Amino acid sequence: MIRRRVLAWILAGVLALVGCPCRAQIGSSPIGDTIGGSAGAAGPKTVLIPFDWSANNGTFRVRTIGSTATHRISFHVPLDFSAIYSAHVVGIVGSAGAAGSSKDIDLFSSYGKLGELSTQHAEQNTSATYTIPAVGQVFELDVAIVLSDLQPGDIVGLEINHGPIGGPIDYIGLRFRY
Repeated sequence: MIRRRVLAWILAGVLALVGCPCRAQIGSSPIGDTIGGSAGAAGPKTVLIPFDWSANNGTFRVRTIGSTATHRISFHVPLDFSAIYSAHVVGIVGSAGAAGSSKDIDLFSSYGKLGELSTQHAEQNTSATYTIPAVGQVFELDVAIVLSDLQPGDIVGLEINHGPIGGPIDYIGLRFRY
């Protein structure tokens, strides 16, 4: 099931990158709808917005963010958006030093529609700490906390800032469910 989900995330990201308006399908689950859930075509949609890659982790194209580094991603909120179900940055633990509890990762966002200030909405979470699993595991960081006022058509800038967390993490992208 996890391999199927990862493949679905990757395929959805590729389709988005090439601008394909089509919907791919793995088994009986259309990409973009809930994978492994019971929601149908009218239910929640899931998209993967890949990070600009800098390296490989096995067969994955990833953005490696070091122990004290920062990375930013920009994306457009779909026009059929009505509510956020979840927003997670998906990564693969790159070293034993990054694994463990109480890892300091700060999140920042700013967003607005065309014609609004780019900082119409600005949010941050600098107090949360995260538990990062063992090396090689795919995991998610919840970033919805800094996307609380999203509207259809918003252009979003999201920043992930590693405090000293002890090692790099290879990020795949943002999994956005709405």
